[in-house]
Amino acid sequence: MIDPALATLIGVGSIAVFFMVAAVAPTRKARVEVGSAPLYQERCSLTVSSIAGMRFGGNLPLWRVSLYESFLVVSLFRQRVIRYDEISSVSEARGVVSRALELRVRTPPETIRIFAKRPEKMIEIIRGRDRAA
Repeated sequence: MIDPALATLIGVGSIAVFFMVAAVAPTRKARVEVGSAPLYQERCSLTVSSIAGMRFGGNLPLWRVSLYESFLVVSLFRQRVIRYDEISSVSEARGVVSRALELRVRTPPETIRIFAKRPEKMIEIIRGRDRAA
């Protein structure tokens, strides 16, 4: 049987490693980001809901969301590049406590809610780029 003190130490150490990785991993850039400066970037929390009703995400501001001229990048452990022409709608939504930016993506069909400090700024950039395309 494992000693309770050792089990506690292993558990606390595992949680610490997870949060250290989660703090550093989003700073990695996708290939398309290299050499480009984002129009807007923020660390925030988000949730992703698929067409099957599965929801993924959380309430800790671990995610990096970067908006560029023709695409945006959502990053935690891996980078997801979403071109603006893949977004079917963008709107402001209310969470339980805070406001969110809600993106509906065509492929794969899913809804991404980004709980940003300034969702209106993100909406303005995305809508402006969508019209320019």
